[in-house]
Amino acid sequence: MNAYIWTLRIIGFVMGAFILMITLPALLNRTGEFFPGGFKLRGLALEWVKKPDEAIKIIDTHAARLLKDLKLDSQIVVPLYVFYYIALAWYLKIQGGTREFFLASAITIGILIAGLSDLRENAFTSKVINNFNNSGRLDITNLEQKYWACYIKWALIALVILLIGVMLITQGNSLTGMINLLAAIIFFAGFIRSKSITEWGFAAMGIGLLFIAFSL
Repeated sequence: MNAYIWTLRIIGFVMGAFILMITLPALLNRTGEFFPGGFKLRGLALEWVKKPDEAIKIIDTHAARLLKDLKLDSQIVVPLYVFYYIALAWYLKIQGGTREFFLASAITIGILIAGLSDLRENAFTSKVINNFNNSGRLDITNLEQKYWACYIKWALIALVILLIGVMLITQGNSLTGMINLLAAIIFFAGFIRSKSITEWGFAAMGIGLLFIAFSL
């Protein structure tokens, strides 16, 4: 069990630190570049963009870097976070009781679908970028499919974080649980008000991962 816990701690710390490393410098820099929709992060801006002219503004100057980021995301990031949240959910289930079985099962299903949606989103985004690079025109169909895959992914990730927070709170880890609940609430606020708010939910998710790493 010690090896299991340390695996969770290390993966959680690495993911949390990585998220904060890519989010906080941009979010706290008020004079830096803004992308369409009020986003500060290039990747999230493209994920949520729906209007062709706004997508072109992002792709036109960042296409090569975006394609590299998509490859990294599909090959490393997605498998890592899917494994981590499933492993974490069942570790918390072992520490809890019967009720945690249903929460762990819901988390497992949710994060698997989120991961698949993430891979679909990356595939659609790559098609949009490559089509634009080759023809100078934007593929509207893939742009729209990319948006809905993105929506499903983030909605399910927010739900997973919320359920993790509930499990932590019920097991007495109230501070870490509340931070994860807060991250989920920020995501949901972004879905309702402005998608750029999800950048702050992403940063809060990173903080939640660090707290989990140090509290297991």
